[in-house]
Parts: sequence; structure tokens; C-alpha cells
Amino acid sequence: MTATTSSPTQGELMSGDSMSTRSSGLFSSASIQAINVFHEYCGNIDILTMYVWWNVAATKEERMDCATLRYDYKVTAVRLTRSIKSLVNLKLIDCTIDKTDARRKIVYLTHKGKALKHDIIKSFTP
Repeated sequence: MTATTSSPTQGELMSGDSMSTRSSGLFSSASIQAINVFHEYCGNIDILTMYVWWNVAATKEERMDCATLRYDYKVTAVRLTRSIKSLVNLKLIDCTIDKTDARRKIVYLTHKGKALKHDIIKSFTP
């Protein structure tokens, strides 16, 4: 006889319903808080799209080269482009071509993206 365990669905993780007051070991309570704030801004999006935004927001300059993102996440250019387009449509990041090398694309936070970053940081402080 095997024991079955119930794991939270993606919707529960995004809304924090299943683990709002405690951590199951997969995510810290701070991570769940950040996901909740992100979910309020964006609705349901895939995890790679959230990581792309988070990676750009976490840099000091709040901008990043797309090649670096591809290397970090080991995804295809098409998959990364889909995530970036989702974030551009949500107006959280914008994408430009580098002035020194036209082959490079640079993504950076917009005002709405910076506001989301501020709200996430504010949610961590009591």
C-alpha cells in the first residue's frame, strides 16, 4: 500500500491558499509573499516569466542582456522571447537594441516594473 500526498496546485501556490502561514520546505514564506504580490500585479503567468522579471529587477542597474538571461536559464531564444513579450505586454519591462552592438537586446524595468519591485520589497518589511 502506498501513501499518497496532496501537493498544492499552481493556483494555490500563486494565491498562497495552501501555505499562507507556514512553509512546506519548498518555498520560504518570503518567497510566497513575493509570489502573492507579483500575482496581484500580473495574474497567472508561468514561472520562467516571473524569474525573468525578478532577475532583471534584482540587478543594480535594473537592466540585463537577453543573452545573459538565456545562459542563466538555459532556454531557447523562442522561449525567452515569449516570456519577455508577456512582460512587455504587462508593461513591467521594455526591450531595446544595444547602441554599441545591434545584435544585443537589453531588457529593463519600466515605471510599473519598478513599482512592483518596490511593493515586493515593502511586503517584506513589517
